[in-house]
Amino acid sequence: MFFVLKTLFATVVISLVIIIVGRLFSKKKNGTINYAPDSNPHINDLYGEMTKEAILNVEFPRRKQILEESVDLIYNSYVLDTIMGRYDIAMEQFLWITERMEEGYSIYFRTEECGFVCALNRITNIRISSSADKYYSLFIDEISTLKMKRAKENRRVKVLNILSTCGESLKDYENKEDIMIHILSLEEKVKMIIF
Repeated sequence: MFFVLKTLFATVVISLVIIIVGRLFSKKKNGTINYAPDSNPHINDLYGEMTKEAILNVEFPRRKQILEESVDLIYNSYVLDTIMGRYDIAMEQFLWITERMEEGYSIYFRTEECGFVCALNRITNIRISSSADKYYSLFIDEISTLKMKRAKENRRVKVLNILSTCGESLKDYENKEDIMIHILSLEEKVKMIIF
């Protein structure tokens, strides 16, 4: 009985291999095998389903993770380049997610009541304000350690450029004007320091 089952199994396996090899050779065109999903409507349907599965199970979670990590870095950083770079990355991931939602993918993405962009702009502006405060504090600390007037002036120019960039980097949100006024007041304080 065992020998009969073993022989039957071997026959089935060999038959499947012959069928698969035969199909591959029958689809050969110009010396290459055509694997294009459009060549067979059933394969095309399977390819479309696999793509949807890949988007829902692989691509979406990864993009959501990148978005969340970017927001965390914005929330915890004082470095203006990091804040602005991560803002761009978060927006790119968010736009990808919303495009998939508009295409009908069943993706759940929770955001604040005012919407993701609104919340991200608010957080980004707050972090830019904190960044400006940090750069101002560092400037005050550094100029007391510098001996040469020229070095102090160079440092002043550098911090004024950074503060100006902070103001230019603010995003549209209701706190933008107040933060801009705050940054301008820091710039005035820097300008008024006498060495």
